[in-house]
Amino acid sequence: MEWVVGNDAAYQPVIAALVEAGADVNYTDRHGRSVLTKAAGYGTATTVTKLISAGAVDLDRALAKAIENGRIRSCAPILRAGAALPVDNDNDEDDDIVLERILHTRAYMEKIDAAGSFKAYEKAHRQQLTAIFLPKSPTLPAEMLGRIVEFTFDIGGH
Repeated sequence: MEWVVGNDAAYQPVIAALVEAGADVNYTDRHGRSVLTKAAGYGTATTVTKLISAGAVDLDRALAKAIENGRIRSCAPILRAGAALPVDNDNDEDDDIVLERILHTRAYMEKIDAAGSFKAYEKAHRQQLTAIFLPKSPTLPAEMLGRIVEFTFDIGGH
């Protein structure tokens, strides 16, 4: 059975049903692409998260595909799961759109690298967002506001 992964929310119930039914989340197609790699490159961050939670392990290749396709939102759950930051590789593609995606995603990776790790970047991002909302909610403790921010926003995802 071939996994079908798309960037439409309509795929979410299908992915959930396949995972629940015990489908192999580490399945690779005849070209050697894993389900996680396809989801990272063409699907949604929700699909990526669901596959990782179900045990998908091709993290480094999935991260590379997410970067190649400019899928920043898919990068965060992959990095959170433990993927290594990719080595900077020069892409000789002439396609301006692909190049723009790569440069945009590379800038995101450089921010993470400058922070020292994804966890440090995520923490700094949470603190920045909390600092923005703290003056608007002076009666709310900063720790609680930080948790609200964490659940409301895609912390570290951009």
